[in-house]
Amino acid sequence: MILDNFSEPQPDILLLALSIDETDEKPTPAAALLAVEVADSSLRYDSGPKLRAYARSGIREYWIVNLTDSCVDAYRQPQGEAYTEHFRRERAETIAPAAFPGRPLTVPDILP
Repeated sequence: MILDNFSEPQPDILLLALSIDETDEKPTPAAALLAVEVADSSLRYDSGPKLRAYARSGIREYWIVNLTDSCVDAYRQPQGEAYTEHFRRERAETIAPAAFPGRPLTVPDILP
């Protein structure tokens, strides 16, 4: 996915809304419904510089599957270099992408 002229991260999971005409091109932030990073040793980077880059480019929703704390941190509504909405889901909870609110996942289904 291309964020800008200098950044082309490859999230662990990227949920896209693409038309048939766009399938041969690299996805843009406008097409990204959800970006997911699985973080252990990369937690500081994923929750710092990468989060700011995703917010700055307008990625609508960003999840960090936090293996260290066994939870999922979700960020929505980018504004500038931050997200205005942040919530954490623990092992006994569910989470659903904003694009598919009727399709919740349990956190244990996401964590290894």
